[in-house]
Formats: sequence, structure tokens, C-alpha cells
Amino acid sequence: MNVLVAGATGYLGRFLCAEYARRGHHVALLQNSPPDGFRRGSAA
Repeated sequence: MNVLVAGATGYLGRFLCAEYARRGHHVALLQNSPPDGFRRGSAA
């Protein structure tokens, strides 16, 4: 399944992205700015 997560680097978004990716879904991210230590493409 394709999943689009708005606020992907926020409090809930980062957990949702990780869980969807763990379950084998393709995750697309929408974000304002990445937090420290967040690598582009790490969840997509």
C-alpha cells in the first residue's frame, strides 16, 4: 500500500512512518524541516 504521511518528522509522524515501513508499505513524507539526525529517504 502507498501511504502519504503529512508531518512525517513530527511527534506522531515519525512513529507512523517507521511502523508503515516496517510492515512493508511504501511511505511518502511531507515535512517542513528535518530534525537533527533524520536522513533523507530513510523511511521512503
